[in-house]
Amino acid sequence: MEGASVVLTDLLTRKEMTIDHIDQFVPVLGGQVEDELYWALKPLRKQIYRIGDCVAPRRIPQAVLEGARIGRLVP
Repeated sequence: MEGASVVLTDLLTRKEMTIDHIDQFVPVLGGQVEDELYWALKPLRKQIYRIGDCVAPRRIPQAVLEGARIGRLVP
């Protein structure tokens, strides 16, 4: 498998990234949106926001960025 490459696609942006010269590839599949709490609270709250894995499975930096953006909106 010398010189093998893998092409990855970001599920949110659809941007592709190629990683060359890999020896092994271990896919991690099954990421799911976790939005049950959001939908349970939505009828009870005037303002409620979804961030992080409630929107789409992703990494911590994206959730922190979204939290910071939403935090600036809340009076």
